[in-house]
Amino acid sequence: MPSSQTWNSDGSKTSTSKPFPVKVGNTTTNYTVKTETNITQGNVEASKLTLQDTVTLRSGKEPRALATSSDGGKTWIPTKDSDGKDILSKDQIKSLQSGGPLSNAVKNASKSDAKSNGANDKQVNQLTVGNAATANAGISTSGDSINLDQSQTNLENLKIDGSDKTRKVTEYPNSNNLRYPITLKTTEQDCITFTMLEYKPKPINLAGIAEGKPLGDEKGSRGDRVRGSTVTLPIQPSILDSNTVNWGSDEMNAGQLIAASAALATITEGSEGAAASVKGITDLFKGSAESLKTAFAAGFADKAAGTKGLLTRVTGGIVNPNMELLFNGPQLRNFSFTFTLSAREPEEAKVIRNIIRFFKQGMSVKRASTGLFLKSPHTFEIKYLHKNNEHPWINKIKECALTGCNVNYTPAGNYATYYDGSMTSYEISLTFGELEPIYDDDYGKGSTSFDTEIGY
Repeated sequence: MPSSQTWNSDGSKTSTSKPFPVKVGNTTTNYTVKTETNITQGNVEASKLTLQDTVTLRSGKEPRALATSSDGGKTWIPTKDSDGKDILSKDQIKSLQSGGPLSNAVKNASKSDAKSNGANDKQVNQLTVGNAATANAGISTSGDSINLDQSQTNLENLKIDGSDKTRKVTEYPNSNNLRYPITLKTTEQDCITFTMLEYKPKPINLAGIAEGKPLGDEKGSRGDRVRGSTVTLPIQPSILDSNTVNWGSDEMNAGQLIAASAALATITEGSEGAAASVKGITDLFKGSAESLKTAFAAGFADKAAGTKGLLTRVTGGIVNPNMELLFNGPQLRNFSFTFTLSAREPEEAKVIRNIIRFFKQGMSVKRASTGLFLKSPHTFEIKYLHKNNEHPWINKIKECALTGCNVNYTPAGNYATYYDGSMTSYEISLTFGELEPIYDDDYGKGSTSFDTEIGY
């Protein structure tokens, strides 16, 4: 169906594309898309797309609207029939989500139609991108939509600048040369390294979250990091790691299970699910054993009378709670290190002083350029090395925050200094916490690393 108006002047424009076929599931359907735009000074200020079917066109009737979008195809609100049900199937609605086959076909048809009716490249791009005033993202079946695109823009605009007095991760002295003892040779001796990293939050991609990705990113990556100085120390005598997962006991008796099933059906399938669940529960009681009726009767009696334990008092039994140990979530690991640093010459004393300063200042809270905010401390990459390569026989450690730094200036139990005032010995205790839990795929799948390294 050709356009009724062209795009070569400002004002309101309406055009309808030619029919285009899209296969959803096993069914191929011909659709058209009506494009309504407001053009001001050559720019698309607003665009509304209406997905239509071709069945009513063949019967000579007005096209039937199946779904509408006010942001160039990012958000689609399905049209409901006289019974309040969506005209589109669940598969079609899913296909309309960003990146879906139907979504892509509609955008392409709208762009092609606009192009053929005089829209320039800039207008064609604006048509499907939308603007800040009308931008919405996500699927809504209730007529309400969530402005994910604009929310994403707002998130990206949230920035806190650091104070000029705050030491950046690249501004620490003696970069990559802080090692104790100063004669330590990483090519010959096993050691542990602590590399300072500029803290960077995980990227949040709202569209990715809507597609089921963690924080919008498959691996939750923090992207490229700014790396700072590295401290290299001998491996401490005690090396420990502890991987834990949170499991806990949980109960669900028959009544709770039935109620939860009904609630789930109502939430996922609406009124139809609620009606079906009520019928199912009614049928269950009609044909159920006497024990189920007894359990429910005792439970309701307890509630009505405000008592507990009626069933136990009468029968000596209880409703089976179906207790089971269930997974509650991952847990973060903590690591502790203790090093004794004793200077054997003046230069080594200076290195020890810088190492202590490195950890103390690196873990400190950063001031923002305005007193209204504070910024996160720097974080650390920790590695065990064997002949300058990652140690295959000791655990790996993910990026960590330094949560505690204790310095004992008199580890020998008495105050003793060299002629320049430096202590004869220092003991530093460091406590780190990993930023992220350990997942199965962190160990890798289908690689030879299973036979060559311990992993995390």
